[in-house]
Amino acid sequence: MIRYLIFVVLLITFSSCSNDDESSRDSLNEQLNEILAMAESVPCEDSAEWRIVGLGAKPCGGPSSFIAYSVAINTETFLELVEQYNSDSKAFNEREGLISDCAIVLQPNGIICENGRAILVYEPF
Repeated sequence: MIRYLIFVVLLITFSSCSNDDESSRDSLNEQLNEILAMAESVPCEDSAEWRIVGLGAKPCGGPSSFIAYSVAINTETFLELVEQYNSDSKAFNEREGLISDCAIVLQPNGIICENGRAILVYEPF
């Protein structure tokens, strides 16, 4: 589910990109794949051992999505990768003059573990 949401966000974001920036898109995709691989490298068995971080950058500001990660991974390296990805995403948006709906992406209220996967929980107000 997380991969699907991130894929949709990236597809919309990058659909208006020129061929000149293919290497930038490829670099962002490689960064994202590394982040996803780290986030999914540990099975989710206890949601108390998981945290949430904003991922990507919407052209109007704020994260484009959120991702769960286990405290069992190298969190320092993981968060550095996320920070670099977020910075590079923001720079790409600015360089390309991308626009978005400017809707705020709500942060999940928590995480549950289901079949070894971390599921982000969004509860209504």
